[in-house]
Amino acid sequence: MNRYRYRLVFNQAKGQLVVAAELGMTRGKGGSVAAGPAGGEPPSTFFLGRLTPLCWAILVASSLACALPAQAQILPDRNAPGAQRPHVLESANGTPQVNIQTPSAQGVSRNAYRQFDVDGKGAILNNARQATQTQLGGWVQGNPNLATGEARVIVNEVNSRDPSQLRGHVEVAGRRAEVVIANPAGIHVDGAGFINASGTTLTTGRPEFSGGDLAGYRVEEGTIRIAGDGLDTRDSDYTAILARAVEVQAGVWANDLEVAAGANAISADRAEITPIAGRGEAPEVAIDVAHLGGMYAGKIHLLATERGVGVHHAGDLAASQQLTLSADGRLESRGALVSEGELHLRASRLEAGGATLAAGGLYAEADSISLRGGQLQAEEIAITAREGGLDATGGELTAQTRLALHAATGLATDGARVQSQHLDLQADTLSNRGGDIVQHGTQALRLEIAQLDNSQGRILAEQDVEITADNLDNTAGLIGSIAGELTIIADDIDNTQGRLEAQRDLTLDVAGTLANAQGEIAQLGEGDVQLSARQLQGDEGLIVSQGELAIQGEAIDLAGGLTQAERISVQAGSLSHHGGEMRHLGEDGPLTLDIDGELDNREGVILSAADIELSAGKLNNADGLLHAEGELSIEADSVDNQRGELATAGALRLDAEDRLDNSQGRILAEQDVEIAAGGLDNTVGLIGSIAGELTLDADTLDNTQGRLEAERDLTLDVAGTLRNAGGEIVQLGEGDMQLSARQLQGDEGLI
Repeated sequence: MNRYRYRLVFNQAKGQLVVAAELGMTRGKGGSVAAGPAGGEPPSTFFLGRLTPLCWAILVASSLACALPAQAQILPDRNAPGAQRPHVLESANGTPQVNIQTPSAQGVSRNAYRQFDVDGKGAILNNARQATQTQLGGWVQGNPNLATGEARVIVNEVNSRDPSQLRGHVEVAGRRAEVVIANPAGIHVDGAGFINASGTTLTTGRPEFSGGDLAGYRVEEGTIRIAGDGLDTRDSDYTAILARAVEVQAGVWANDLEVAAGANAISADRAEITPIAGRGEAPEVAIDVAHLGGMYAGKIHLLATERGVGVHHAGDLAASQQLTLSADGRLESRGALVSEGELHLRASRLEAGGATLAAGGLYAEADSISLRGGQLQAEEIAITAREGGLDATGGELTAQTRLALHAATGLATDGARVQSQHLDLQADTLSNRGGDIVQHGTQALRLEIAQLDNSQGRILAEQDVEITADNLDNTAGLIGSIAGELTIIADDIDNTQGRLEAQRDLTLDVAGTLANAQGEIAQLGEGDVQLSARQLQGDEGLIVSQGELAIQGEAIDLAGGLTQAERISVQAGSLSHHGGEMRHLGEDGPLTLDIDGELDNREGVILSAADIELSAGKLNNADGLLHAEGELSIEADSVDNQRGELATAGALRLDAEDRLDNSQGRILAEQDVEIAAGGLDNTVGLIGSIAGELTLDADTLDNTQGRLEAERDLTLDVAGTLRNAGGEIVQLGEGDMQLSARQLQGDEGLI
């Protein structure tokens, strides 16, 4: 008849009052053990079994508060108002059980402690009005403090000088509720978790209330440290960690994780976070995720608000939806940041040298940014350095659709790989030394950079490339369009040992110097090349066009180089082609050389499959070759063709107003040859027409040991002396010879 009657007895082994069946054994004062009465009216020590349920509830509520041994890990604050003092006891299996205080009309249960530590057994926050099953403690009795209803929010305020130690799980018995553990002295977590908690908040702030509701937290001090076996709150809809500083040395598993560090006034829903003055010195780092630390959640939001205090991350942060890190100071990430949705980074200074990966967009903004050695990969990447530079040296940045890198000053991609369908690079300077910048989409790649250093680097696009720069250094570098046009407008370009290429039109508009020594400028498909520079330095360089090549400048140096196109035109103040080779491959239109000053073709070769039209102040073709399959027309103040050759399969016309020096040279044409010169030196030279006429008009003519010949008419009109000592003047076929000279000196000559 007494099997369902219970009473409170003192358990000497456990050092506290426990619930026991009335038939249980009790130890007497002398140490003897006796059973409770088996029948009849019980003595006063056994009266509990006959109390009405209401009296029982009142008695339990009043007595459990004192049922605490000295070594208990959860201790109510005796200085708190009675309505804020929870009742702590043990469940049937020894798990600490907290009968939370009566909630307010808004459903907020406020509970004050002088110690709140949880060991491996865990702890139960009893939010059940009736007996209920728990994972940690089995069946627990209903909480008599909940006569007016269960709690929506369970606030646990710890008033202690010592941090709370959370080394086990905290379970909400009964109705699911939000759990808040607040200890300004700090919270240390090692293997903690929360069961049946709709939301979990760990904070070093002091909770603030308004009208019975939780209004927010005032965080002025304290550190939350997560180590060892970490923190698991995956049973909660959200998890908030709010402290002056947060240290993560182990894993944190959650659904929606928000970490706010710094001295702040924080609203209960965390929608408003306002920096305030903190107590004591500010920490060096607001949020520190160590190498062994990690956060894994659906959404992760890390916020460090204290001015100048930042975030250090060397572990793993992985979000299945969205990941956000924001710091008022420095944000340093050497670990892995992974988001299956968007990833947002904001700081005064950002250093992301680890792996930063997003399935959606990756967006970063800071005063200055370093991505040195980092790996960034996302559907879209947009990174902005608001006031300083953006350094991506040695990094790997890949975006599927769009990659934007904006810097207020300099952008560095030295040794990096930057690629996307669309690139948007904006900065005062761009250093891509040894780096790769590749755009493989259908849009044009446009760069407007004051100083662009692409030495040993590559800048490539599938379609058009348009670059505007003050100075462009492409030393041993490559800039090109795979299937489109290349247009560069610059004050100076250094393409020494570099390569500029386009499939279609290639245009270089250089206000100053274009250096192409041992460099290559190549147009590979249908299109033309237009080069304009005040000075072109192309020693041993290559300039190739499958269409037209037009070069314009004041001083053009193509010495030792190869210049080749279907059609070539050069307009310059001077042209140095010493040892160079120029090939005009097309038969439509002439090779045009319009040089105001000297054209130096010493030891050079200029060939045309069509005509050559040459105009120069001075032509120096010593040991050189000019050959046209069509007509060859030369107009210059003076022509030096010593040991050189001027030849054409068509007609040849040469006008040298001052002097023509053809000593040991050859001037030959298949058709007619017309030469007008002030003074003509043909010593040991040859001037002739193979199948046409030769007409020569000069002030003086020295043909010593030289030869003048024509198949048809041969006409010499010399205003002064004609020297033909040992020379030959020969008309070979049908035609006549006419010689006119003021004086003819023909010792041992042949006419």
